[in-house]
Amino acid sequence: MRPHVGGSGHFLVSALNELIAIKDELGILISEQGTRLSEIEITLENDELIITDAQGDIFQYIIEPDKNNQHYIQPWKQAVQKTLFHEKQTIIENCLFGVDINPKSVQICRLRLWIELLKNAYYLIPEGQPQNSGRIGNKLQTLPNIDINIKCGNSLISRFSTTEDLKAATPYFEKKMLEYKSWVADYKHEVDKDKKRGIQQLMKDLKTGFLSKITDRNPTKIKLDKLSSEFLSKYVNEKLFSDNLTAAQKKDKDRLDNEIKKLNEELEAYIKNPVFTNTFEWRFEFPEVLNENGDFVGFDIVIGNPPYIRQEELGSLREILSKTYSVYAGTADILVYFLNLESKY
Repeated sequence: MRPHVGGSGHFLVSALNELIAIKDELGILISEQGTRLSEIEITLENDELIITDAQGDIFQYIIEPDKNNQHYIQPWKQAVQKTLFHEKQTIIENCLFGVDINPKSVQICRLRLWIELLKNAYYLIPEGQPQNSGRIGNKLQTLPNIDINIKCGNSLISRFSTTEDLKAATPYFEKKMLEYKSWVADYKHEVDKDKKRGIQQLMKDLKTGFLSKITDRNPTKIKLDKLSSEFLSKYVNEKLFSDNLTAAQKKDKDRLDNEIKKLNEELEAYIKNPVFTNTFEWRFEFPEVLNENGDFVGFDIVIGNPPYIRQEELGSLREILSKTYSVYAGTADILVYFLNLESKY
């Protein structure tokens, strides 16, 4: 599921809780022992999970001292709390993805998902203790890194199409895709801050490599490389000084030099175009929605909360929208392009 982070994460939190409630209703909310959570009933109220026990009381994960004054929790409550935690974790890590152009909305969304998971944080059972003894330690289960699925960017604008066969264009993409997926998976469960930063840098470098290799396919870059090669072969030679060139050679040299300068300017303008400042590359930002060949396969459900921007306020976006969206119309509000994008993904 891929929504824009509308309402600073409200869609994602609502979707998370809805999926948990559906799994319970279908009888597939299963503990690690493979048994249904028959002791509880889950309903939704204003997108919040309401969990009640067999007596209709609100479920509470409360630690009690046993006769030896050690931490104790009823085994069935431990099983419920642990199951809900890992079900939420699985859904957040593998099923929910969000993009928003506002960095603050992204941070709030990450926090809301983290809090939703924290609601079902559970105490670990000390090593050597039977799982159903009820005795627990004072250490909570480590929370995973769930921030990586919520990203900042302009979801309407991408330099590269999701339909491009990038592996055919550059073997680099196919070669590195499995590595990229592995790093993303490792990041979600890494607790060491230095190692996390290391993985983040590896992913950043890899995406920079993707962008560089894909930019090599730009028609302007291809033409520039061709003319530069021609210039080198003809005129960058210690034996060919300007005084030794014929009039025709000087004219050809000047022509090539001017064309190369012009193409360099065009390529530089393309790379530094401010419209692409916050571009979001669906083609490879979420490796979870790429198949084993690195092809973009998309999302099962797309939910959007587009901003209300009239066509008069689109400004510099008009040009790129006209080139990107077949439904472009000068009088269309930005909603039209969001709907078109979501129908593709």
